[in-house]
Amino acid sequence: MAKINFKAFANYIIPKTKTTAERVIVFLYYHSKILGESASPKELVSDFETAGLGVHNITRVRNILILDRRTKRQAGNDAWIITSDKYESVEAEYNLSEIFIKRKMLGGAAVKTMGSIRRDSFVDPKRFKELKALRIAGFDLSRLIRMSEELNDNYIRGNYISVIILIRAILDHIAPIFGYSKFTEVVNNLRQDKSTKACFRQLEDSSRKIADGYLHITIRNKEAMPTRTQVNFSHNIDLLLSEVVRLHK
Repeated sequence: MAKINFKAFANYIIPKTKTTAERVIVFLYYHSKILGESASPKELVSDFETAGLGVHNITRVRNILILDRRTKRQAGNDAWIITSDKYESVEAEYNLSEIFIKRKMLGGAAVKTMGSIRRDSFVDPKRFKELKALRIAGFDLSRLIRMSEELNDNYIRGNYISVIILIRAILDHIAPIFGYSKFTEVVNNLRQDKSTKACFRQLEDSSRKIADGYLHITIRNKEAMPTRTQVNFSHNIDLLLSEVVRLHK
């Protein structure tokens, strides 16, 4: 992976974070994934100074590392990493994937991508924060959040068959939160404004049919691959997730 200058990384990530805890995690992510090394609380405190964020207490930084489930302490010393299975979670929360394709962040070095794909997120980082803060009696949102994270990752990578199948999976998964067993029942009984109902209807009628085609049509002598435009129901999904947040916050 091309190395990104820490100051460039910090300038990118500071506006996207608000608390010391958030910055400890993203700075540790920088060490873990981008540099491929662990970092001590002392080194992370030094990162805060380098980023122009002042002097931070080492004990406080260490306590943040202890409490966050995405971190792991290296055996025998006070060195920490973000575990690799948690990279996607951090990237999705702070929209970190786009930093890897910005030439100015890489000192002019281009990252190899699949053609000229735009690498913006499908699900907005703000929506992830809202979902993670949400508590709905009788419902565990962890799989919905995970599917949304994978939706982002596949969209960024250009895995569009996976994107449309995940959209379909989210529709099936989310219906009970609205009080129905099927998403088509959600659409038919929706009492919100007409524009919201139209967006939900588009998900049910259009995205589901596209997904069913890639799921159920067997191999043929010629195929056409989905494009970014074909699977881009991001506005509809954002409205759907925002309704979940609005109704239950």
